Amino acid sequence: MDTTNLLFYGDNLRVLREEVGDETVDLVYLDPPFNSAANYNVLFREASGEQSAAQIMAFEDTWHWTHESEATYQELVTDAPERLARLVEAMRQMLGTSDMMAYLVMMAPRLLFCGCGTTINVAERLKRRWIGIDITHLAVALIQNRLRETFGTELSAYEVRGTPTDTASAEALALQDRYQFQWWALSLIGARPAQDKKKGKDSGIDGLIRYLEREGEPARTIIVQVKSGKVSSRDIRDLVGVLDREKAVIGVLITLQPPTRDMTKEAVSAGLYSSPWGNFPRLQILTVEDLLSGRDTAQYPRLNAATFKRAERKRRTQGEQTGLF
Repeated sequence: MDTTNLLFYGDNLRVLREEVGDETVDLVYLDPPFNSAANYNVLFREASGEQSAAQIMAFEDTWHWTHESEATYQELVTDAPERLARLVEAMRQMLGTSDMMAYLVMMAPRLLFCGCGTTINVAERLKRRWIGIDITHLAVALIQNRLRETFGTELSAYEVRGTPTDTASAEALALQDRYQFQWWALSLIGARPAQDKKKGKDSGIDGLIRYLEREGEPARTIIVQVKSGKVSSRDIRDLVGVLDREKAVIGVLITLQPPTRDMTKEAVSAGLYSSPWGNFPRLQILTVEDLLSGRDTAQYPRLNAATFKRAERKRRTQGEQTGLF
């Protein structure tokens, strides 16, 4: 098995079966949903360090017996080790096709859920090889940010798999799930989602970047919109209106499609934002292609970006990985 550390986007059951070799992992940390009948959110921090009201639903922890549950149950009974198969059969006789049985059946084959990345951080600090798996692009972005902020230049090399690497795979993600595409696109410039897009009215704000220009002053806000379909100069005018309404200093439009000439002219006509650290385009158009290639990124004073809660800087311990026991 490749010894490079790996961070996967995807369902952990599929990833473990298809991407991770048998008998190659010493220790598994289990952190699945726990059938609490609650929705779990990702919380953010403001520039001041206070908890933000902004939060995004990460997953819904409610389980019901479905065709998928039945298929997984049959797979466990027929393919799992005998003792586990008998246990699952006995529990179904006792619990029937209840919500609790659905939870137990669906969790039995799954082993990993990254959450906020604490386990990965500890493994990195102890210089152990690690594999992380999460089912949302938002969580993957949070984990990458935490690793970067915690270890800085001492962060060991790792590979991210399952996320788009070119325009074609980005378009495929947008067609498959536009919310996941939006969260992934926001992560390309370190923006946080502004709201749970599955709920509430669209306010014209997909993401936010908040940063400090000077100590003691309020944080400035950058508004980000993400477009996966056709775009036009009207999108630029609409974004300018949102900037004025929200009193934001800069607006960024991330688009899969290249901007038209009229869009570029509209963006230029929006003028510059003047800060103590220089002038920056008030309206910026960024294509997914340019972001992926590194040719372009959001421009603003990068003194203290406070989009994500900043992780405590750690030093990796000395010594190399040894056996678990």
